[in-house]
Amino acid sequence: MYWPVVNGFFVSDDFVFLFRIQQSGFVPYSGMFFRPASQLLLWLNYQLWHLNPQPYFIISVCLHLFNTALVFILSKKLSPTFLFYQNYIAALLFMIYPFACETIFWISAQGVLVATSFILLAIICHIKIESSIFRSLCVTLFFGIALLFYESAWCVPLLLIVYDYKVNCLSIKKILQRITPVCGVFILYAIWRWIAVHQFFYDYGSKKSAFESLSLLPSHLLMLVGRSVMVPMQSTVMFVGFSCGVLLLLFFIFLATQRRNNISNNKPLLFVGLSFFVCLFPFITYGINIHNIEEGRYLYLSGIFLVLFLVMLLSKVIPSFANKYIFGVVSVCFIFLLNTYGNYWRSAYAITNNYCEEIGRAKCDSLIGINVPTDKYGAYIFRNGFEQCTNLFSKIHHAVVYNKAAIPPEETFNSYETNKKKAQTNERAAGEMINDSITVFEKN
Repeated sequence: MYWPVVNGFFVSDDFVFLFRIQQSGFVPYSGMFFRPASQLLLWLNYQLWHLNPQPYFIISVCLHLFNTALVFILSKKLSPTFLFYQNYIAALLFMIYPFACETIFWISAQGVLVATSFILLAIICHIKIESSIFRSLCVTLFFGIALLFYESAWCVPLLLIVYDYKVNCLSIKKILQRITPVCGVFILYAIWRWIAVHQFFYDYGSKKSAFESLSLLPSHLLMLVGRSVMVPMQSTVMFVGFSCGVLLLLFFIFLATQRRNNISNNKPLLFVGLSFFVCLFPFITYGINIHNIEEGRYLYLSGIFLVLFLVMLLSKVIPSFANKYIFGVVSVCFIFLLNTYGNYWRSAYAITNNYCEEIGRAKCDSLIGINVPTDKYGAYIFRNGFEQCTNLFSKIHHAVVYNKAAIPPEETFNSYETNKKKAQTNERAAGEMINDSITVFEKN
């Protein structure tokens, strides 16, 4: 299904992280992010595979398949009355869920995959294990490991509270007793994070005041929810309209479910529905791009609960012989979108690959990139990492990036017309060698 992986290559931030590892051996923290386990994983990968991208991508696909198996187990635990094919459909739809494909195709997002694995293990242990001591040990251990990989783990305490309140129907006092170890681990994590990067939480690049940020939270949540159910569109009005249409349809189907079934039978359905929104909270200060497939990694964990909600909802409302056809149609749509987005990533890989081959043959000391392509419909190319890529794959020691309209006047192009050299890419971009010291990689 993830066939573009075989042609994969490093893109964007991958070059930044790999260059840091190459230069300093190991970088425990990345900028303002606190993801020591993710950095350790990348360091281990680099020690094994160096600059060969294929093993990195194979590991990402294997992690995604492991998470798919965990989704099957979680579906089985939440819905004991489900037939095998219903649990299988839930796992299948998550495996091909296209709106979070960035998590699999982008090496820098590998930490999201591992964090999700430990989050799912923590939830499954919380549901399955009866012994309070053993359950607390397992859940706390898995939650603590997930915290060190990615911020999506922040939502785990709230997920456990929602499960105990909606499904187990426990009292507030009992719920607090059960999650006390988890909260203790989260406090220790926050203290460690403060010591390491001098902040408890990260707002994902928000530079607005606290009041402005709070006022934007509803719109950011709508963007995250919309991108979870609808393909990106250039027209914001069309995107909002279609997203609201899909969500209203699911809401009316949910109301029909409440009328046909006793509310007590819908506790798992309510849990996964609420969990979908809970999983978006760690990224709500940032929102998401609604015009391309960028930032799909924020939807990876929430996509699990969205798929479970869809399968549970339709299985309750529609007869089994009919919902098989509906799930078949949804699967075909997911496969089509996944193939389309995979092609975007394959094109992005081709551009970076061809560029690396081109600069590997360059015999110059400095390089200037003009109008360097940043992405292909959201599939990263050189959003970051142009300079680091140049240093990794060539003997060029200095590289900068300019927009064509913002080239400093002191830059000279004396041999612009006489010393051109074309670079072949799938995007028909042009690479031009100028004065043997300046390279132009210009996007059409």
